[in-house]
Amino acid sequence: MYLITCAYWLNAYVFEAPEADIWLGLGQIKSLFDSRWVVSNNQKFTKMNPNSVAEPKQILTNGERFGVVGGGNMTKALVFPLIEKGLLSPEQIVVSATTQATLASWRELGCATTTDNKLVTSTSDIVLWGVKPQMLSKAIPQSWNLTEERYSKCSSLHISVLAGITLETFKQRLQDKLEVLPRAPYKLRCIRTMPNIGASVGSGCVVFTPEPEVIDEDRQFMHDFFGPTGLYFEVPEYQMNAYSGLMGCGIGFMFPVIEGLSDGAVKMGIPRAASLKLAAQVMKGAGELLLAENRHPGELKDRVCSPGGSTICGVAALEENGVRNAFIKAVEASTKRGEELGQLK
Repeated sequence: MYLITCAYWLNAYVFEAPEADIWLGLGQIKSLFDSRWVVSNNQKFTKMNPNSVAEPKQILTNGERFGVVGGGNMTKALVFPLIEKGLLSPEQIVVSATTQATLASWRELGCATTTDNKLVTSTSDIVLWGVKPQMLSKAIPQSWNLTEERYSKCSSLHISVLAGITLETFKQRLQDKLEVLPRAPYKLRCIRTMPNIGASVGSGCVVFTPEPEVIDEDRQFMHDFFGPTGLYFEVPEYQMNAYSGLMGCGIGFMFPVIEGLSDGAVKMGIPRAASLKLAAQVMKGAGELLLAENRHPGELKDRVCSPGGSTICGVAALEENGVRNAFIKAVEASTKRGEELGQLK
């Protein structure tokens, strides 16, 4: 019950952002009622007929190439489930990383791999950038050396999952290293995103901000790409670091909560293996209940806190030890660190 309360507090205001358009993707559809919920600017849930949800289809068209620069945990969390569901074909994917160990799991799925980022950027229609923010400038090839086929398409879409790096900075650093040939200018279209690793099991959160040059086809790609990951939002860029502090980092805050709940159970005599599974299930149940009913977490907390009961005594202990303030400080600290990362050269 303690964990329910923690999850409610962390998620208390996730639906309060008036400027956000929010969708629930295919992953959450399966975990809720096999139906789709949409939250729009009017902040009302709409339950859509499950028959109206299109069958999964290939995200890329024939001949399109999808590149990944930085094949680490975050990009794996986003791309691997799409490959496994048949939404992305590994034959259309090329991935770069600094070590063969990182690339091994991509090769096992049938993707082309390389340690040369230039081979990714020079041939891909869409590039997902997943390197560490402080490594961006080093990761961008000195000269893209675009192939004739790539240059003939006149443009490419670049998606950043780099914490703190603004759209302006991201695009400028790409353009600074782009080899411009004496022909029509080659255009870069950029989108800034921040996902979390829950995407790997269809229960993730993603926020994204597109630049004005993004076209309708890019938006459709984002919908198809992020839809299966769970919940995703289009947000104004000035809020990106705060969203990152909440959901990009927030999933990391939940693991110490689960571990702490498990420790308490072990102290009370419950075996560790059982306590960990139950703690995780309690966290999952709290989140799904809140999403399904769209009620304030305080109301749901009150539902399980009977007068003089054990749950309200546990909640009082949480308050006495400052758990609510600890979460507020954690989101604040992560947000500020994102801002600092954006200042790194």
